[in-house]
Parts: sequence; structure tokens; C-alpha cells
Amino acid sequence: MQETQKNSKTQKKNKGSELIQKIKGNWLLVKDNTLQLLSNLSEYISRIAKQNIKSSELLKEYSILAATSVFGFLMGIAQMPQVIRPLGISALCSFSDKNKALCAYAGVSAACLTYGNDALVSFIIYFMLYAARKVFTDSQFKESQIVRIIESAVCSLAIGIIRISTDNEAFIYSSVALISLICISCAFTYFFSTIFNKELFDCTKLSVISICNYALMSAIVCSLDGIVILGFDIQLAVSCIITLCYAAVNGFLHAGTVGFVCSLMCASPSVSACIGISGIICALIMSKSMPAALISYVCSFFIYTSYTNSLTYSLALLPSVILGCLAFFPVCGILSEPIRLTVKPSKTRFHSADTALFTQNHKTLSEAFFSLSSVFSKLSEKQKYPCISDIDIIVDKSFTDICVGCALSEMCYAKSKTDINQLKSTLFSVLATREVIPEDMGAHMNSKCIRLEKLCEEINRFYKQTAVCLAGDNRTTLLAAQYAGMARLIVDAEHNMLEKSQKDPAFEKSISLALTQADIPFSYIDVYSGREKKTKIHGISPEKIPFGAQELKKYIFAKCALHITEPSFDISESSDMIMSFERAPLVNVEYSQACLAKQGKSVNGDTVNFTFDENNHFHAYICDGMGSGREAATSSRLSSLFLENMLSSGTKKSIILELLNNVLLSRSGESFSTVDLFEADLLTGKCCFVKAGAAPTYILRGSKLYKIFSATPPVGIISGFTAESTSFDVEPGDVIIMMSDGVVQNNEDSAWLAELIRVDTAKDPSVLAKTILDKSKEINSRADDMSVAVIKVSAAA
Repeated sequence: MQETQKNSKTQKKNKGSELIQKIKGNWLLVKDNTLQLLSNLSEYISRIAKQNIKSSELLKEYSILAATSVFGFLMGIAQMPQVIRPLGISALCSFSDKNKALCAYAGVSAACLTYGNDALVSFIIYFMLYAARKVFTDSQFKESQIVRIIESAVCSLAIGIIRISTDNEAFIYSSVALISLICISCAFTYFFSTIFNKELFDCTKLSVISICNYALMSAIVCSLDGIVILGFDIQLAVSCIITLCYAAVNGFLHAGTVGFVCSLMCASPSVSACIGISGIICALIMSKSMPAALISYVCSFFIYTSYTNSLTYSLALLPSVILGCLAFFPVCGILSEPIRLTVKPSKTRFHSADTALFTQNHKTLSEAFFSLSSVFSKLSEKQKYPCISDIDIIVDKSFTDICVGCALSEMCYAKSKTDINQLKSTLFSVLATREVIPEDMGAHMNSKCIRLEKLCEEINRFYKQTAVCLAGDNRTTLLAAQYAGMARLIVDAEHNMLEKSQKDPAFEKSISLALTQADIPFSYIDVYSGREKKTKIHGISPEKIPFGAQELKKYIFAKCALHITEPSFDISESSDMIMSFERAPLVNVEYSQACLAKQGKSVNGDTVNFTFDENNHFHAYICDGMGSGREAATSSRLSSLFLENMLSSGTKKSIILELLNNVLLSRSGESFSTVDLFEADLLTGKCCFVKAGAAPTYILRGSKLYKIFSATPPVGIISGFTAESTSFDVEPGDVIIMMSDGVVQNNEDSAWLAELIRVDTAKDPSVLAKTILDKSKEINSRADDMSVAVIKVSAAA
């Protein structure tokens, strides 16, 4: 019995061991299968990921190649004056990657379909250029930049020679077209090859890259000429998008530049200036508020185009500008890095090498604008005289008008035997130097035509009329002046930047000595801007300063002879304490105005404005538009708006008035405005008056009355504009009285004005302005708009 139970236990034990072994075996099998499954899954995921990465890279590569083809097509269809297409040649010579070179060739070749009669010739030359690059570089397309420029020149020369041999236009015009084609294609080959080749891009200066970027943007805008979709001018919208992107990424200077350059390809000089100036205004506001910046851009564009052209013209362009502003948001996210032209600011201290680089960049840019101005000046001279096509029209019209009343018109032997085309060519050469006489008309006309004298008189009369019209419509001169003004604006901005970044070692030494004498420990001192004395004292301990804020200000004044603002304290990234202050204003101003419209007019044609800028400058100005009423008010208010925006940027007053003069000249019809500008530097007490056709200004100092006047013309009358400037040091207690010519009407005004204001020199400016206006209304005989501005100077607290 016991033995049976023992065997039974042994069997159960063996079965249990077998079951455990079986479970272990199954577990190992499951484990191995699971690990194998996970391994297979991992490999599968890795393979899919690699395929996705490869697909993503492949998609990106295909997108770039597609974009290259589109770029080639756009450059191929881009047409410049005299029906030349140099940008397609430049695009063919610019790419070093063989796939991109092929795609660019495909795009440019497709553009040949839009060339009309020139399609086959252009296609053959483009093919020969691509094939030559492929053969001579062994399909590598890695030739040097000089070789690329030579290739584009040879290709342009071939096209120009074919054009000269096949076209019927005058040889001089075909030659000019040939030279233009060669020069432009070579220039843009340099620009494009620099941008699209990493090796060249990396070793090129930032200033050159900036110019290449401007050229690329202008080429893209040029290619969109005439494209209108759903009523939107795509060329104008793209110009606005590019300008806004540069404003957001590169600042106001680049925004203004690219706005001028790009819009040159699509608009009149006035709109070109408008987009550039609107871009500058937008960039200045963009750092504070993006919506406000875009609104200011649209408003500036609308006001400017309304002023320089017409309200109808401005309203027609406004939808395209708004479309550009709306498209700016998605486009800027894509273009922000490719178009970035400035190096990210370093957190290290200022280095003179950075200043030298920045200066060189701006110098190159300003030289480019001066060069463009010179080119446009030369073009302007050429556009003063009628061309061969104008002579064709003049001769045909003269024959029609004179021959229609002739009894022999139907059977005119002289006209039938005369080669009219040869006659037109002869007259074109003659009229460039003198009037036409009967002997110039040829033997048949001279011997047989019975109305030859009248015919010559009619040709000369039409030629003079055409020349006068061309001179009146020639706005290239204004464009040259605008570009020269833009160049001076860049130089002035560079000067301001250098002045603000320039260290002041003399004041650093003075402050260091004052702190040492007061036993105030510090690490080092930085003082920038000789005028503003922006001072940062590093490593200072506020608890070790034995003064309060007011006492410290008095101590610095006693030791350094400088009024300073109340010090502030900040902790730097290196955890040291920095005390900051700058120069405090020396004088304050109180001001007021009194205005009255001309009798019978509801609107005053004068505009009075007072502004302060962030550099502690105060400006007061009176703008008096031509005539009176709404037209005069429009000129004066827009002149005032222009001054307000430009003065806030710290630009020189002479440059601002030069640009304003060009703006008024570009406006259709007569439009001018006097400008009486007073500027006071509140930090130093130095002041100046700038007058352009303005009435005299009076300064009351104690019991003495000083008169300041100028004989310069108003703004917007002549192209060679200059304004007179008078400088002086203002003193506390001075009263400045500015008036329009409706108040000051003769040389005896100073007598009654002196009698009026000497009674009470402590009057409030608003009371004094109203008193002067009331008195002038009583004694003046000529009705006109009247405006008075009174500024009273006091010592700063």
C-alpha cells in the first residue's frame, strides 16, 4: 500500500517536472518569436522611415528643379525696353548643377513660344549656348564666373547681330539695343551666378550679395509685366510682397532700396518712389506692431499715389497692394532666411572691424544708386529728341495735311518718284541739327513739288511740337534725381549709424575720474554717441554709491559739466550690474498755433505741425500750398506728412527737402509748397531754420527782435533745388514766431509786430499767436490763408 502511494507520488512529481519543462520551453519559444517579431517590426519601421526620408529629399529636389524651370521661363519672357530679353541668357549661364542647368534651359526654351517671329532664332541660339556649356565643361557646368560672363556676351552679340541684319529700324537704335543687351546680360549673369552657386556665394562680400539680391528681385518683378489675374496687378502685388519681406527681415534701409529697385521694373517714377518710401515707413513701425505697419504701408501708398497722380489711379492700384499685404504673411515665412542680408547681432562688445564692414556695405550700395542716377541722366538726355518712329509719323502727317489741298495730289510725280523711307532717314539726320529746307527733300521734290515750302514748314512745326511734348513727358530726369537722393539717404543713414556707435573716450575718462574720486567701484565704462552720451557703467554696486539719484546727477554735472537723465540699473547676462544714463535735455519748448482760411474758402491751404523725435529734436514747420482752398491744402498737408515721417528717421534736412522737391515735380500739373522748418536740438540748445520760399521768421530775445528771411524758391518748382539754412544757439526765454505769407505781406511787418509783442513777452504762446493773427487780419489788404506758430523756449527742469 505504502509502495503504491510512493509510486503515485513519484509519477506526479515527474509529470510536474515535465509540465514545468514544457512551460519553460513554450515561454522560450514565445520569447524568441516576440523578439524576432519586434526585430522585424523595427527593421520595417526603419526601412519605411528611410524611404520616407528619401522620398522627402527626392520631393524637395524635384521641387527645386521645378522652381528652376519656372525661373528660367520667367527670365525668358522678361522683356526690357527696345524689345530685348537679356535675362533668359543670364539664367542659362548661371547654374553649375547639371540638372538645374537643364531645367533652366527647358524653361527658357519654353519661353521662346512667346517670342513671335523671333522664336526660332532665339531657340537655336539658346540651344547652342546650352550645348556649348555642356561640351566645353564635360557636362559639369563648373566654369568660372568670368567665362560665364563671356558666354553671355557672345550669345547676346549673336542675337544683336541677327537683329541688326533683319530689322528695318535705324542702325543707331539697333546698335544701342545690342550694347544694352550685352551689358545687361553680363551684369545679371554675374548677379545670378553669385546667388545660385554656393562656392561663389560663400566667398562674396555681404554688400555684393545685397546688390545681387536686389537684382534678382527686380528681374522676377520685370518678368511679371502685364500679368493681371481677376483684376489684380500681379507685378505690383509681388513688388509689395518683396518690399514688406525685406522690411521685416532686413530693416528700413533694405526695404526702401528693394522697393525702389523692384518697382522701377513695373511702375512710373512716382509709384517707384512711393513703394520705396512706404517700405521705409512700414519697417520703422514693424518692430512695434505688425498690423499697424501694414496699415501704414497701405495708407502711405494710397496717399502718395493720390498726391502724385490722381485718386482714380490710386484706387485702381489699391486692391493689388492689399493683396500683397495679405500674401506677405505666408510668403515671409518661406523667404525670411533666403533673403536675410544682415548678420545676426553678436552679444560681444562693439568692434571697429564690424563698423568697417557695415560702412563698406553702405558705401557700395550708395555708389550703386549714384551709378543708376548717372545712367538715367544720360537716358534722359537721349529722350529729349524725337526718334526715327516719331519722324515717320511727322513726315506722313505733314504730307497728308499739305497734299490734301493740292490739285495734283492724285497724280503727283514728285511724290511717286521719291523714296519716302530714304527721305525719312535723311530728315531724321537733318532735324537733329537744324530745320528742314527744300534742298533736303531731294531732287524730284525740289523740282516738281508746288507746295514744297509749306511742306518744309509743316515738318519743322510738327518736329518742334513733338520735341516739346517729349521734354514735358520725360520723367527719367526725375527718376535720376530720386535715385541720387536715395543714395544720399543711404550715406546719411550710414553717417548717423557711425555717429551713434562711435565711442567717446574723452567722456569715458571724465566719468571714470569722477567715479574714482567718489570711491565708487566699477569694472569698465562704455560711452557711445558724442551727442547723446549714452553711458553704461559695468560692474557697479548700487549700495556703494554714496548719493541718491538727484545728488548723483548734480555730482556728474559738477565734475563733467553735463546734465544727465536719472540713472537706471540692469543686470547683464554675465550677472554684473550696469548703471545707464544719457544726456538730459538742456531746454524745453512750449508751442501753439493760430490759423485762418482765406475769406470765402472753407479749407486753409496752410499746414502747421509740431513734432518730437526719439533723438530729442523738436521740429516746427509751416507748409503753404500753391494758391488756396482744397488743392493748396492737399499740397501742404502731404508735404507736412512727408516731412513728419522723414524727420523722425533722423535724415538730414537738405536730403529730405530734395526728395520732397522730386516728389512734387513728379506730380502731374503744377504743384509746389513753401516750407518753413525750425529744428531745435533739446540736448544742446543748437537750432536752425531751413526756408524754401517761406515768409520771414522773427526771434524775440529780451527787448530785441531779430528777423530771419530767405530768397529761395518754394519746393516743387525747379529741379536743381537748394534751401538756405540759418543756425544759432537758442536761449531760455526766446520766443520764435513763424508765419505764412498771408500774415507777413510787406517789409513793414516787423514794425507792428515789434510793437505788438514787446508789450508782454511773458504771454502764453496760444494767446500771442491769436493776437498776431487778429492784428494781421485788421491791417493786411490782400486776402490769403493765414497761419502763425509761436514757440517759447525755457530751461529744462
